[in-house]
Amino acid sequence: SSDVCSSDLAIERHGLLAPSEFERMVKRWRKPGRPHGDDAVALARWLVINRYLTLYQSDLLLAGRETELEIGQYRVSDRVFTGAAEGCVEATDALGRSVMIQFAGEAHRPGSPEVARFLESGKTAANIQDPSFWRVLDCGVHGGRCYLVRECIQGDTFGHLLARGKTVTAENLARILAQALQALHALHQAGIRAAAVSLDVSSMNFFVAASNLSLLPWMSALARVWPLSEPAT
Repeated sequence: SSDVCSSDLAIERHGLLAPSEFERMVKRWRKPGRPHGDDAVALARWLVINRYLTLYQSDLLLAGRETELEIGQYRVSDRVFTGAAEGCVEATDALGRSVMIQFAGEAHRPGSPEVARFLESGKTAANIQDPSFWRVLDCGVHGGRCYLVRECIQGDTFGHLLARGKTVTAENLARILAQALQALHALHQAGIRAAAVSLDVSSMNFFVAASNLSLLPWMSALARVWPLSEPAT
């Protein structure tokens, strides 16, 4: 059907599969006698089960939102629903490296002062190389919405861990506080004031790398550099 063909074309157009893998996928799906071979929903389910696409990618295709499969030079792979990076979009860059993308606020008209300020601040933040800061790699505008591209992280916010009853030794707490202050110092050194980057410098604005259900003494400033919101659904 036209729906199935359009899904095929979208997968190829956005480079979700390598050319050779795409060709093999089409041959497998269109083998003679396949039931529901013209059903776009059945195709999407099959693509996820066979790990050609993620569930998030297939949902975007079925919803007719294929333009969200690419953000600038980045190819979207999934959405983060838990942890410190909740609401971010997982993606890969042109070299196949994994990144996370955050959208900031609502859509703005092209060339607006808000967009200009965001891009200027994003470029400033990209120069911060301090290990206590969740690195900004790039920034841009997609569909009128500003976004940050950041390094991939694993872990949860300090506040969420405490809320779940995790305990912290005095020694680890001292390390955490020291690195939290170091992250803020890195922002100040870059000319970004704390008041401008976060309305609430709290435990929810920091994340801790977690391993074996214990807290590790490694801290990084969370992405509340600007008031951020989740991508539009």
